[in-house]
Amino acid sequence: MNLINKLKAGDLRTTGKSDELAKKATNKPLMIKELVLAISDDDKGVRMRAADALQKISESNPKEINKYKKEFIKYSSINQKEVRWHLAQIYPLLDLSMHERETVIKKLQEWIQTDESNIVKVFSMQAIHDFSIKDDSLKALAKQAILNAMKFNTPSVNSRAKKLLKTL
Repeated sequence: MNLINKLKAGDLRTTGKSDELAKKATNKPLMIKELVLAISDDDKGVRMRAADALQKISESNPKEINKYKKEFIKYSSINQKEVRWHLAQIYPLLDLSMHERETVIKKLQEWIQTDESNIVKVFSMQAIHDFSIKDDSLKALAKQAILNAMKFNTPSVNSRAKKLLKTL
């Protein structure tokens, strides 16, 4: 069974075989490349599960994932919440140039303001916060992004925002 068929297994409420694929692909560059390409697949389930697997791989092997930072930045234009919340978790693990980081942070700020998904908002806030932990010059920007998110008065967003603000 090829990778795309494994990613098709299940509906949008399930991660299907993404855990299994993440474990198998962790140290297999060709399989990681296939997963990266699968984020642009026509099938929403394939996109979501590929992003999920890559997010899991990024936690254990960020160096291998970093090879595809340009693709991950390009994928920020995908208008699918399940892809966005995984990208938001991947971005802070990438070794981004200042320009790339600015591009990503602008996109994360946009997601906080416009995305309908509270999960996307929460992970976007967390990502901006994580960037600010690595670079003190971003602390004011992170604080403002988090305060802006709180204007939506959503329990899950506000709960995470309060925790993040305590650490800034």
